[in-house]
Amino acid sequence: MCVKDTKTAKRVVWINYAMNVVLQILLACVGCVIYAKYSQCDPIKAKLISRSDQLYPLFVIQTLGRFPGFTGIFIASILSASLSTISSGVNSIATVIVEDIYKRISIARPMSNERQATVSKVLSIGLGLFTIFLAFIVSYMKTNIMTIVLQIFGAFTAPILGVYLLGFFTARVQSRSALVAFTLCLTFQIWIAVGSTVTVKPPNKQGGLLPTSVVGCMQSVNISVPMSKNQNYNPLISLYSIAPTWFVFNGAIITLLLGLIFSFICDSKYPKIVDKSLVITRDDIFSCCSSRKEVMKLTIAQKYNGISTDNTMIEKESMLKT
Repeated sequence: MCVKDTKTAKRVVWINYAMNVVLQILLACVGCVIYAKYSQCDPIKAKLISRSDQLYPLFVIQTLGRFPGFTGIFIASILSASLSTISSGVNSIATVIVEDIYKRISIARPMSNERQATVSKVLSIGLGLFTIFLAFIVSYMKTNIMTIVLQIFGAFTAPILGVYLLGFFTARVQSRSALVAFTLCLTFQIWIAVGSTVTVKPPNKQGGLLPTSVVGCMQSVNISVPMSKNQNYNPLISLYSIAPTWFVFNGAIITLLLGLIFSFICDSKYPKIVDKSLVITRDDIFSCCSSRKEVMKLTIAQKYNGISTDNTMIEKESMLKT
């Protein structure tokens, strides 16, 4: 909606995708570097920090602290990225509430621009205070905040992605099958997220975390090792120990498979009629690659205008193939 045409919007989406891939690769490299530094001297086990999301700031302080200015640049980058993300999120939520909820229940219609601006400002202030309150609550939690975010994100967005893939790649699935698949996957994802949060996992089941030790610490570290107790074996411990980064992938695949299964069971009697206006080709998706083909077709079509009408259709088809 912010660019001039659909083709430019597609290019923006592909550029955004490429930049996100680069960002994820850089984040993975940062994680590998931090693990290489602290794998033999775990700061959490050494009681230097209390939570795993404090590893990155500790790494910056210990590694870049000897270079003047680098720590300040890191803090400024984190604060600027956080404030911009929070402000845009708060404003987006306030806009959605005004457009989809407040306008529908409001008696005064139509709403004036001044009233909309006032309501949006009040909602932004309230949502901002609520965000600060949530941050205050999270500061007392022992669980890594990124783990919680990934679990919530995977639980609620994976079914939506699965339904989108169903509509994008299949022509057989009806709305009823998609709704059943969405509901079952959402229930399963929430169950796994809650179970992985409240279940105490054994040391060898830590949700994809790599092993660490304190043998490489320079100074002696006192570690309290809890006595092993005979606990009842939980058959679902392997399911609850899935890494949160797999939540989105697992949920999308589950929704896709359930939708296809229910489509064969419930939608078999529906005729397979597809509206041609809803079908797109590969050239429509990869618009950057298709623009050159369109130019070539246009050039060939212009050459046709100069060809005499005595030429046969076979000669035209041979020229098109060429």
